[in-house]
Amino acid sequence: MMELTYGLADFAPSDAGLEEFGVRHGIHMLHLEDCRSDEQQAKIEHGDGYLFIVLKLVLLTSDELSAADLDVFLGADLRPARLLAHHT
Repeated sequence: MMELTYGLADFAPSDAGLEEFGVRHGIHMLHLEDCRSDEQQAKIEHGDGYLFIVLKLVLLTSDELSAADLDVFLGADLRPARLLAHHT
């Protein structure tokens, strides 16, 4: 059984930290572009040594319904964060 450990990092779409994360871990530039877009469809794609997952979230406040994206990179060699979650 493989042990799953994770770390969580949250970047704004224009944050230089997102670009740095991508360069450090060999994230495909199209996946980084998808993180900057708020009009992605839910999907799972294979990268080189990682999965890129876009989830659609529904947010409900007292009188408003809205949607958001949760972008996730999941891989065994993504250090310091094995799981990177980004929301727009």
